[in-house]
Formats: sequence, C-alpha cells, structure tokens
Amino acid sequence: MEFYEFAKHFVVCGAFGALVGLMSWSFGYWIYQLVAYICKKVKAHKEKKAVK
Repeated sequence: MEFYEFAKHFVVCGAFGALVGLMSWSFGYWIYQLVAYICKKVKAHKEKKAVK
C-alpha cells in the first residue's frame, strides 16, 4: 500500500511537472513571437520616419 501511494504521488507530480513545463515553454515561445513582432513594427516605423 505504501509503495502504491508513493507511485501514485510520483506519477501525479511528474504529470503536473510536465504540464507546467510545457505551458511555460509555449508561453515563452509566444512572448518571443510577440517581442519579435513588436520589434519589427518599431523598426518599420523608425524607417518610415527616417524617410520623411
């Protein structure tokens, strides 16, 4: 019974850890995409200003 409880706890923690890791990875990926998009917009805006 003790081993079963430990195994269950280990599986739950492992699944939760994997889920959190996956979420943080995808969240970081979206932040990276957003920052790259904003930088592109700012660069284009600065170039337009420089032309005028």
